[in-house]
Amino acid sequence: MNFKNEIVWKRSHATHRNRYGANHDVLLFYTMSDTYTWNRVLQEYDEEYLEKHYRHVDQDGRRYSMEPKGAGISRGVTVACAE
Repeated sequence: MNFKNEIVWKRSHATHRNRYGANHDVLLFYTMSDTYTWNRVLQEYDEEYLEKHYRHVDQDGRRYSMEPKGAGISRGVTVACAE
C-alpha cells in the first residue's frame, strides 16, 4: 500500500434541513509507487477576500491579518506577515 496522506477539503456552503450538513470531503491520497509527481495548484485570491481577511499591508507590500499584540512585543516595530 502506498498511502501518502489524508486531504480534508472544507466546503464553503453545505446546509441541509433535516440532518447535519456535509461540510467537508475526505480525499485519500495513494500512489502507485514511491516515485510520483505532485503538481501544486496555486490560485490568486480575489481582491475582495484580501481586503476582508488581510487588511493590513507592511512597508514591503506584504499583507497580514492583524496588528501584532500580546506578550513579547516591547521594542521597535514588529510586523506579523502572512506568507
